[in-house]
Amino acid sequence: MNALAGFPKFVKDAEYSPWEYIHHFQKIVCVMRASSKQVQPPSGPEKAFGEILRANRRGIGISQEELAFESDLDRTTVSLMERGLISPSLRTIVRLCKVLRVRLSELARQIESSNYYR
Repeated sequence: MNALAGFPKFVKDAEYSPWEYIHHFQKIVCVMRASSKQVQPPSGPEKAFGEILRANRRGIGISQEELAFESDLDRTTVSLMERGLISPSLRTIVRLCKVLRVRLSELARQIESSNYYR
C-alpha cells in the first residue's frame, strides 16, 4: 500500500516527503520547549523602566491588576514591563504616567538616575 495514499495529489508530486516535514517539525518543537524560560535582563533601559514603574506603583499603593485596569492593559503586560522583559510604546508610557500621577519628564529623569540604566 502506498504511504501517501491519504494525501492530496499535489503533495504526492512534490519533491519532498511529508514524513521529512514531520521529522523536522518535531525537532523545532523540541528546541522551542527547551528555550521557554524567560531570562530577566541584568540591566538596561527596560530593566530601569520596570524598577521605576514598580516603585511608583507601590508608592501610591495599587496592585499590578489595578494599574493594568486603569491604564487599559493586561496585568501580565504590567508584570512583563516591571521585570524588564518587554518595552512599552510611548502611548502606553503616557497612559501609565496618567494613572501613576507622574509627569513623563519626571519618569524619564527617574529612569536615567536608576542604577540599572546604562
